[in-house]
Amino acid sequence: MDASNLVIRREPGVPVRRLLVTVLRILDEWAFRDLDARARARGWEVHRPAPLTRVYRSPRLGICPTCAGEGFTWQGICHTCLGSGRARP
Repeated sequence: MDASNLVIRREPGVPVRRLLVTVLRILDEWAFRDLDARARARGWEVHRPAPLTRVYRSPRLGICPTCAGEGFTWQGICHTCLGSGRARP
């Protein structure tokens, strides 16, 4: 069994906060359903770094070595790839 893809989601303890997190998750899935399906049909990778945020990446393009394809570092937008997440030629 590959344990690298396991994700443990810990729900907040407060009922109102748990409700808000659930509603946000449902809204997130609803808002990006078509875009995610279109990206997967093209063979792109779909990453969800935060709620209501998606990063779509074509595996055929090179990944920026500085930001590991995220488009930003801890200092802000990656200056190597200018926020695209792809290595420039």
